[in-house]
Amino acid sequence: MDYVYFCQINNFDLVLVEEILIANKIKFLIKNLHESSLSAGWVSPGAVFNEKIIYLEKEKIELAKRLLKNHL
Repeated sequence: MDYVYFCQINNFDLVLVEEILIANKIKFLIKNLHESSLSAGWVSPGAVFNEKIIYLEKEKIELAKRLLKNHL
């Protein structure tokens, strides 16, 4: 299954987005920039905003855009 970059999102909006994706059976991955930065041995810039990156199934990108456009 191919996952592609969808968006970078803050922690507050992430909960709503996850709920919408799960409810619509859209598979996704979340990359934590802060943890990635720490693993690489440096904190900034990934830790500055402590945002997450969402990757979605390639086939469901347009569906996710339509769903989230109505909710965010």
